[in-house]
Amino acid sequence: MKNIRIVIFDIDGVLLDGEAKEKYFAEKTHKLLSKNGFNIKKSEFDSTWKGLCTVAIRKGLSITEMRRMLFRKFKIPQSLLAEYEEIDKRSLKFVRPTENYIGKQLKKLKKDGYIVAALSNTLYSSDEKGKILKLAGLGDTIDKIFVATEIRHRKPESKAYYAVLDYFGVTPPEAIFVGHSEYEIKGAKKVGLHTISYKGYKKADFYASKFSQIPEYIKLAPQ
Repeated sequence: MKNIRIVIFDIDGVLLDGEAKEKYFAEKTHKLLSKNGFNIKKSEFDSTWKGLCTVAIRKGLSITEMRRMLFRKFKIPQSLLAEYEEIDKRSLKFVRPTENYIGKQLKKLKKDGYIVAALSNTLYSSDEKGKILKLAGLGDTIDKIFVATEIRHRKPESKAYYAVLDYFGVTPPEAIFVGHSEYEIKGAKKVGLHTISYKGYKKADFYASKFSQIPEYIKLAPQ
């Protein structure tokens, strides 16, 4: 058996709690659009956004380019884009770590010799996501962040996980993935990674109801 060399974390829902951010962003966006005569249902707006995600990831578009596409779909003036992006910027102050002490846990993993990486389906760039982690008090806790628009693949695609493994020269048995959603856990298992579910899908190799259990489970993974 090979020793675990790398721990790959999902970001949203595992490291970061973005529920308050999303609520603020949705409310302020609705207010902005309504004020300018666009009474668009949130469900329609969200589904259109999700539909554009695949295009954005495959083409490696920035989040600003994707927002321009979204506005064109609904014939919203591009002049409102700056205000829309300002709402997003203000919403970041509501992002919190999922638990208060996880920064110390992540640094301890690094001190113990593990590579600590993050793999996210976010449309933010890796630099932008790094700044968001820093705002949440988790700066300098991740060795490298991998995001969908930069690696051109998203979980549960095997190539998304291999983007991380290949970068560090690590094989699947030497890696453990920490996620929460069924699709990303299943994707990681398909590649051959050990898996930990944090407060989510029950059928990972290990299930953690609190973050402090994660380092314990990493030590229990087959070596």
